[in-house]
Amino acid sequence: MDSDLAHYYLQQLAPAERLTWLQEHPEQSESLLWSLKENAAQYHHTDPQRAVEIAQVAQEAAHALHTPFLSAIAHWINANALLFLERHAEAERHFAEAAAVLRRDGHRRALGQMLVGYVFTLAYLGRHEEAFAL
Repeated sequence: MDSDLAHYYLQQLAPAERLTWLQEHPEQSESLLWSLKENAAQYHHTDPQRAVEIAQVAQEAAHALHTPFLSAIAHWINANALLFLERHAEAERHFAEAAAVLRRDGHRRALGQMLVGYVFTLAYLGRHEEAFAL
């Protein structure tokens, strides 16, 4: 992943410029979302609130792009970030949204990777049967 892409998008572009950038660079949209996921992960342990802020930017980008797969990635980023703030119920909702899209659209590899956090979250919430069913 190109971490410079997330850095550019987050630090160099003003929020008002981001939509224009997305419209002008649609070929980079998937790379951007993966880069934002990687960037947010760098803050999980040290500044989880920053990870949530990056997740919100990813959600805004995915919404603007109207692409279900990118929306699923954004939900996944949100879920991971919320876990480190111990907001498990909110994280579960985002994991469920991501899982539904990834499963429906056949993104098996991403689904498998995302399910690790989803299973942990369900188990933490005491929903063991659901966790085992995934």
